[in-house]
Amino acid sequence: MASNKRKNSRLKLDLTCLHEHFKSQINDISVSGIQFISDHKLEKASITELDIVVSENDFLIVKDEEEKHFRLEVEVMWCKKEHAGMYTVGAKILTSTDEAEKLFLVYLLNNSGEKFAQLDRKLIEMEAYETLVINATYPISVVQDEKIIFINPAWTKLMGYKEEESMGKKFIDLLPDKDKGASSKTIARHLSAKNLHPYMLAFIRKDGELVDVEVRSEKIQYRKKPAVMNMLRDITKIKILEQQLIQSEKLNVLGEIAGGVSHNFNNILGVILGRCQLLQHHLDKPDLLEKGLNIIEKAAQDGSRITRRLQDSVRARKAPLCISTVDINEIIKDVIDFTGTKWKDEAEAKGITIIIKTSLAELPPVVGNASELREVFTNLVFNSIEAMPISGQIQIKTAVSGEMVSVSFSDSGEGMSEEVRSKVFDPFFSTKAHKGTGLGMSLSYNIVSKHRGEINVESTEGEGTTFTILLPIQSEAEKSETKESATAIPAELETANILVVDDDENIRDVFFDFLTYHNHCISLASDGKEALALFKTGNYDAVITDLGMHGMSGLELASSIKDIDPKTPVILITGWNPEINDNSAKQRNVDFEMTKPFDLNQVLDVIAKAMKLRKTGI
Repeated sequence: MASNKRKNSRLKLDLTCLHEHFKSQINDISVSGIQFISDHKLEKASITELDIVVSENDFLIVKDEEEKHFRLEVEVMWCKKEHAGMYTVGAKILTSTDEAEKLFLVYLLNNSGEKFAQLDRKLIEMEAYETLVINATYPISVVQDEKIIFINPAWTKLMGYKEEESMGKKFIDLLPDKDKGASSKTIARHLSAKNLHPYMLAFIRKDGELVDVEVRSEKIQYRKKPAVMNMLRDITKIKILEQQLIQSEKLNVLGEIAGGVSHNFNNILGVILGRCQLLQHHLDKPDLLEKGLNIIEKAAQDGSRITRRLQDSVRARKAPLCISTVDINEIIKDVIDFTGTKWKDEAEAKGITIIIKTSLAELPPVVGNASELREVFTNLVFNSIEAMPISGQIQIKTAVSGEMVSVSFSDSGEGMSEEVRSKVFDPFFSTKAHKGTGLGMSLSYNIVSKHRGEINVESTEGEGTTFTILLPIQSEAEKSETKESATAIPAELETANILVVDDDENIRDVFFDFLTYHNHCISLASDGKEALALFKTGNYDAVITDLGMHGMSGLELASSIKDIDPKTPVILITGWNPEINDNSAKQRNVDFEMTKPFDLNQVLDVIAKAMKLRKTGI
């Protein structure tokens, strides 16, 4: 690295520059590099050698010759277009022979007026290296053979490691242990891509704190060997701010889809009501009766899924991420249905025709959070709709691309300029004036990254936009875990004495009719106070209680029951679809939880588990 005392070792002079393809004039030369004027644009490494020619008036005479030459190896680092079609070129130089080095250094020494203590190879370095890299505000590192071989002061400031502590450290060792495998694949995938895009990682600072960064990597040659230069951007504060604003963004999304939800619910209620009225006239026809009941059941299940999506939309992002096997094609179908009011009903009311076409390939499953991926796809559909103020078409395609599932959303809308396209994933960047928060695509980018995936955008003004999302296919290990977690315990149809507590009479009646049909003995209570009185006088194998009741809540009732008999299993029913684990359930004095609306066969399974727990304790 050049020392600070050499920063001013620059000579403004005119020297003839000879090359087989051009003749130019060098106008700036120093121990660290040269600048010259070229009549055409030069790319990196487009020159291999130069002959610099100087007259004896400008050069130290070491031999009896009128002109002196020294040949230099040249690596073009940058090329800037000037007026009149000329280019200013900055280049890194290395002497091709010891004699050339000696002549070059002696010439600089005589003309700069500086006395250098050491004149060795380290003097021949790029001056832009000092000004651009050393003084850069962004943390920069160079990695070669997986090890860090260079850092700038901004890197030291961010990571807390001194230069001597960083040198030779493996880049991957800065990542949290739990992320090393996935992050290594992410880095390798980005470096192997044709177009390098920024990606996100979390690093561990020297003080043990995590720092979230956006990484921009570039393949370079460092000391004539392949290397990777990484430029970081600390996004920790941005992510914290995003978390603070996430609920507001969710409410905005919820407002956009509220019309679609009411539309879907009206459809569902229309199916249920119509089928019920129809069946009243055909009670003597078993085939029609069975068909109608199946349709009603499916409609109710669809309504349940819509309710859970709404709950997902307003749930705080700090809740644990619920990971499961995800069918991407099914999510796309849900999103099309979910956004139907926006692209169909509202558009048609304005005289706009928007068509959604799909080309869905047969896909392997991926592992992720269906709710969050649905949020991403919904954002993309809404963006496409807003990009087509007159009419247009949205094309949604899925395919398998290597070890990834590819999902693309293309529209025939207005498209974007290159400037807009480059900022589309930036937080708070919006083209919707006062209508948007500018967080939709930023959140989508973060969600896809959290799923170890990629999201890219291609757009041309006037020709439309295509967003492409790549998600990793479920691995064999993940398949085993999912299969194991999905294995249900068969219901044991053993007679049990059960206390059912709910303030809704219709729910109590359903439990009573269903469970007595399966030979269970059922007692009913409408609130916590009545339930406690029955429990103290009866001998119950299990208690099923609603969560939200007037007076005493289901959790308070569970605590009181455990105080009386800790061995009695408590099954909590809630309409809020909580995300809890076994430990947190036990802390709440609850052994099992079910979410409304539930499949009645699921009730039998839970009761069987409760009976096993009462007998064996496990």
